Amino acid sequence: MKKVILYSIFFILQYAVLSGAAVLEYLAPKKMGVARFLLYRKEIYGEAFFTDGLVKTYTIFLIAGCIICFVLFIVKLKKGKKHFSLLMSALYNLIGLALLSAEELSAYPFHILGIFIAIVLQYLFAAVIRKSNKPL
Repeated sequence: MKKVILYSIFFILQYAVLSGAAVLEYLAPKKMGVARFLLYRKEIYGEAFFTDGLVKTYTIFLIAGCIICFVLFIVKLKKGKKHFSLLMSALYNLIGLALLSAEELSAYPFHILGIFIAIVLQYLFAAVIRKSNKPL
């Protein structure tokens, strides 16, 4: 019962972060202030966090995370255990890879930062499940 409550909390946190970026993307063409803010932040974050070298590092991180999570999911599945959190982690990594190539989004930095926060939360939840040795 505690795991279901804990997973619900992690799930709500993940989608709150991701939906915040989606709301900004939705409001960008409708509200000029939001569009200006997103353009300014895209330039600032582009210089600091999204240089060519860092984007390559993020891509390597996401590919490695996807492969590791998927392999661990297959291994756990063969042992008869189901770890849905590992499959979700692999899925978030794939979404992150897709978002890294979608620079035309208005809220691009917020989408990328949101997916990284969701991946970290998913890894934390997978670690909690691993520690207790009981799948969700």
